[in-house]
Amino acid sequence: MGNLNKFFTDKDLILASNRGPVEFYKEDNEIKSQLGSGGLVSTLKPLMEQVKCTWIAATTNPLDNKVATQYQTNNIPLTGNNPNFQVEFLTINPKEYDDYYNIISNSILWYIHHYI
Repeated sequence: MGNLNKFFTDKDLILASNRGPVEFYKEDNEIKSQLGSGGLVSTLKPLMEQVKCTWIAATTNPLDNKVATQYQTNNIPLTGNNPNFQVEFLTINPKEYDDYYNIISNSILWYIHHYI
């Protein structure tokens, strides 16, 4: 990672994806977080912790929405050793999200990406 750190010294990396690197859940009426599931998160998180980075993702459920709106600009502070790694959630109208994700992304884009 040495050369990578050198390359990103004066740069800010921005990653945009549907799901973010953190998921929220309720336990004993308390909101908790855990590392997001999926290959994208497990593959990219180590890189993101090494450089100055903002990971932009959509809120995917009402609990994500609730947590995101508690912070100015929906910027979620993450625990860890690198304060340069932050997550910014985009809160999207549920109907618009459903149209984008279930009609466009899953039905059309996923097929085009994997089969054409």
